[in-house]
This record gives sequence, structure tokens and C-alpha cells, in this order.
Amino acid sequence: MGKSAAAHMKKYREKMKNDKVKYENFLKKERDNKKATKTKLNVVELAALRTKNNLRQKKYLNNKTKRLINKPPPVAFKSRQSIGKAIKKVNSALPKCLGKKKVVVQHNAKKLELIAPSMHERVTAQHPGKLKEAVQKFYVRDDISYQLPGNFTIQATIHVSKLVQLARDFSFDLTWNFYATFHGIGVVDGIGGTVKRLVWGAVLAGQTCRSAEDFVRIAKQKTNKITLIELTKNDIDASKNKLQNIFAVVKAVPETLKTHCIKVIDNKAIESVVFEKQQLNTVLNVQYSKLIENPVDVIKQIYLHYKLDYTQEFDKKLQNGLKTTPKETRVGIHTL
Repeated sequence: MGKSAAAHMKKYREKMKNDKVKYENFLKKERDNKKATKTKLNVVELAALRTKNNLRQKKYLNNKTKRLINKPPPVAFKSRQSIGKAIKKVNSALPKCLGKKKVVVQHNAKKLELIAPSMHERVTAQHPGKLKEAVQKFYVRDDISYQLPGNFTIQATIHVSKLVQLARDFSFDLTWNFYATFHGIGVVDGIGGTVKRLVWGAVLAGQTCRSAEDFVRIAKQKTNKITLIELTKNDIDASKNKLQNIFAVVKAVPETLKTHCIKVIDNKAIESVVFEKQQLNTVLNVQYSKLIENPVDVIKQIYLHYKLDYTQEFDKKLQNGLKTTPKETRVGIHTL
């Protein structure tokens, strides 16, 4: 069957494109012919020509879009035999178990974006709003692990009264030494915070904590390094009555901010040491860097400050100890 005029023209143009000079001359000649044709047309004919050209361009674009959409995908394998060999290799590498085989194939399909990934929704236990508010208020309280710092007279009085009670009940000498760092949160607060954090984590995980008994039970499940004892209402009432009898006759401790040592004398008397300005000369400040670089000089300075005898025998032992002990093991190493 012979080719049409359009097919012959298409073949002629494709052949002409190989010769750039000839092809450019052909395009120039085509442009000149079109211009000459347009100059001979009147207004109506020129409008009709433009409409015809627009329709032809739209038709060309539509046909091109259809060709791109309906274009068959590129073939990864040249023959059916090659794809058969690839499938055989994959099947031999898959697990024998059907369930495991499905999991592997599904994973690869998700990785290659052949199927949409599954969306997992986490379902948590819903607690009543009142319970959440009660738990939140319980954990923001500080009276559970409150240490009663000596910033206020009444608090210091309570704390000192406890010392007197302990010394009387257990019959031993009791002295309480504390400094500026102990006027606030201490070890008790750290232990209490740890226990509360453990129980709070268990509550978030779904456990129920509605009473002191539940609190102690959950805390004992979470840690065995902290001894927990539940105080019942009877214990609290008994302690309350006992403390009320003590507070009825106890006297306030003056100037608690300056007090740094309390010793129990008897049931109704304590001895306190007040930090005075005259005692400042008893404190020697030592720089950490100097202690590391020249420990012998710093120790001599300490002995001289406190008027102690720095003997040759002690100096000899000190020098031998420094020689046998590496520098990096003399002090603690802190890492971040």
C-alpha cells in the first residue's frame, strides 16, 4: 500500500533535518510564503485563517497529550524468559512459611510504594476528668516530701521539736548540723520526687491510683531500693495528738537563719550555735585549680592557717603518697 502525501512530506522533513543548512533555508522559505499569503488576504479571510490555525494547534496538543498518557510503560525485561528467571530467584529466597512470606512481600510492596502504608492508631485508656485533675493536684503538692526548712520560726520549731522527741524516745545524744545548702530542698525531696515520678509513669500506663494504699503498692512494684511504709489514718491521728501536746509547751527558736548547729540537752532544752562574723576567719577558701596543681603547698597553707604542726614525717608520707598515686586518680572526674 502506497504512502499518503502527508506521510511522504513527514519523511521528507525528517530527512531534511539531518542537513541543518538546507532545513533552515526550507523554514525561511515557508515563513516567506506564509507572509506573502497573509498580505493577499482581506480582514475576513485573515480572521478565518487565524481561527483555522488555532484549531489545528489545539488538535495537535490534544493528540500529543493522548500519546503521552497512553504511552506504554518501559519494559524492564527484554523477554518473558528473563522475567521468569527473576521471579524464580525471588521465590527461592522467600521463607517457606506462608505467613512470613506474606510479611516480606507486603514490606517490599510498601517500600516500593506499590501499596499505601498502613496507619496505626493508638488507643489509650480514657480516664475521667476529675480523676486527672485529682492526680495532677496530688503530684504538684510539695507537702509529701516537705523538709520544713529553717526559714521561718514556726517551721524551725517543729523541726527542733522532732529532734527533742527522737532523743527522748530512743535515749541517745542527738546533734543537728546544717548549713546554707540545707535550708531548702534536700535528700528527702529527691527520694519523694523519684517515687512520685515512678507512680506517675504507672498511672500514665493505665494503672489506677486512688488512695495512699494504691500509691504504696505501685511504688513497691516499681522499685525495691526505696523502703515505703504506708501511714494509716490511725498512725496520723496518734502522731497528731502527740505533736499537739509537744507544741502546747514548746518555745520558738529565735534567729533560725543564723543557727547552724543544734544539740539536744534534755526534754525542755536545746543548745544552738549561731553563725557570727567573728567566725569568718576560721574558714579557709581553697581554689580547686591550685589544689590540683600544687597539693603540697595547699596542704601547708591549711596547716599554717589552723596553726597545726606540719612535721617532716608527715611531709615525707605526703610526698610518697603523691608519687605512688597518679594525678588523674586523686580527684573525682566529672563528665557531661
